[in-house]
Amino acid sequence: MTTHNTLDAIIVEDSPPDRLRMRLLLNTISVSHRFAWNAETNRVIDSSLVIKMLKHYIPKRLVIDLAWSVEDDRQITELRFKGIDQIKDIEKAHEDKQWISGIHLIDTLVQTIDEEFIDELDKIVIVSKYIPPVSYGLREFLAEKLENIPNVSFSFVTKWSEEHRFKDIML
Repeated sequence: MTTHNTLDAIIVEDSPPDRLRMRLLLNTISVSHRFAWNAETNRVIDSSLVIKMLKHYIPKRLVIDLAWSVEDDRQITELRFKGIDQIKDIEKAHEDKQWISGIHLIDTLVQTIDEEFIDELDKIVIVSKYIPPVSYGLREFLAEKLENIPNVSFSFVTKWSEEHRFKDIML
């Protein structure tokens, strides 16, 4: 597949301070990256456009923040300390409604596993303040989804208490 540009990473992050922090960290280790961000709308681009970016740039790593909006923040806050079965029940209740954007992107990735760009993707990094190590159910729920993407490893990084791990993972 021919691309216009090759990147080490595409980053899906809504917070301007967090994007700046990631940019500064990644620049210290020379990781080329782009943000899935639309400056005109001042929002993260939707999942279908993230997939188009992945197809175009063929990055090795994808960094996903789970919550891209106030509604996402509200929904994911209620999942932090739930068990995996409880989270699956809540997800089913949202089938016809807007679900958490980062989780929707993961589901979209699972649906594209036959695409060529997935073969080049090495790692997915979930970076969120909503996944501290004690959020076992949420981590297990996300891991179950991510395990459906073949040959891609994944990591969870709690913003920003595990900043040192983020740099190491991105190398």
